[in-house]
Amino acid sequence: MDKVETTKLTKHRLRSEMEERHGHYLWLRRAGCQKAERVACILDYRKLRSRLLAGDYINEVNARGNVVHRDRDADATMGFRGGSRYAYDFRILQDGWQQYDTEQDASYFGCWVHIERRLTMCYAEGDRILVECPTLESFRAELADMERFYGPAPAAFTVIDPDKRTLTKVYTARPALPADPNAPALSA
Repeated sequence: MDKVETTKLTKHRLRSEMEERHGHYLWLRRAGCQKAERVACILDYRKLRSRLLAGDYINEVNARGNVVHRDRDADATMGFRGGSRYAYDFRILQDGWQQYDTEQDASYFGCWVHIERRLTMCYAEGDRILVECPTLESFRAELADMERFYGPAPAAFTVIDPDKRTLTKVYTARPALPADPNAPALSA
């Protein structure tokens, strides 16, 4: 078992390390291992917990300079905890969020954007990732990266006319910043 790192970890990584130590402790206890091993494991857990409670961590920042909140921290920042993708969908759409349509949208995956607050949220199989953009430029970069990663928007629905033998795909616009950076919707 590795000893507790003394370098600064992100809050998410610190929690992951804590959970790993706790799980290992439970396994050692069940396996009937030496008490010294169990004690060392629980002491590592307590050191990590103390670091978390003391705020001895760094914020996770992505390549575009935006703060990334994961899982519990994303929920705390948003002010609620949903259960499934649809719980988030129904709740956050009422609070000014807009869905960011992708080809991957399903019961286990969804993306949303809040233009006024400069936030993006992704839900993937229970993992929640909230990205907080401090400036308009970093928010534009985040939206451009989402466009690059997810590709073009899929059709919202398809209309089939059997009489004319035509297939019409209808698209909805993705959330985007207005062309004018001084638009009233973007007041900080």
